Amino acid sequence: MTNRLLNFIMASSLLFLTGIAATWDYDPFPAKVDRIVAPDPEADQLFQNQERLLREAELDRKLEQEKQYECMVTNLWFEARGQPLIGMYAVAWVVKNRIENKNFPNTICSVITSRSSSSCAFSWYCDGKSDQPVLRNKMDRVAMQKIMKIAKEFSTGTVTLPDITEGALYFHAIKVDPNWSTVYNQTVVINNHRYYR
Repeated sequence: MTNRLLNFIMASSLLFLTGIAATWDYDPFPAKVDRIVAPDPEADQLFQNQERLLREAELDRKLEQEKQYECMVTNLWFEARGQPLIGMYAVAWVVKNRIENKNFPNTICSVITSRSSSSCAFSWYCDGKSDQPVLRNKMDRVAMQKIMKIAKEFSTGTVTLPDITEGALYFHAIKVDPNWSTVYNQTVVINNHRYYR
């Protein structure tokens, strides 16, 4: 096709299309819109309130997550700081298993701080001593780094290690023999802790 023929086809097409547009009362080149929609103060206020509520909800979620994290850190410190990594995970799994069991509270902190008429769920919580971890040496600092990693995984729901306790809800050190140990079924022994459900 020659350039002349192409130009003719394009011009004809444009004329044809503008002719169709004219019959539809359609302006393919509308003038600038000069109508301005007035702001709706009520809608703006509603939108701002929704934004504020979303920000507050996100802040509340983060604060609650931080609280649960701190409870898990403290519990792992007093219950498992002398354990190898697998033993630390095992203690954390007992807390998680309790959360998922209808017979226990449903948050990390409420599981850890729960008590019966005669004892606490975790002995360190009501032993009368300070509940603040104290890092005295390099070994303590290394243990705390591991504890913080595990606590973050459990408090954010990002733990990937499967439940190595086989659903345990209780544990105790091998060196003691509590009365309740005969009531439950032992699932595993990990380092110097026995686990039960």
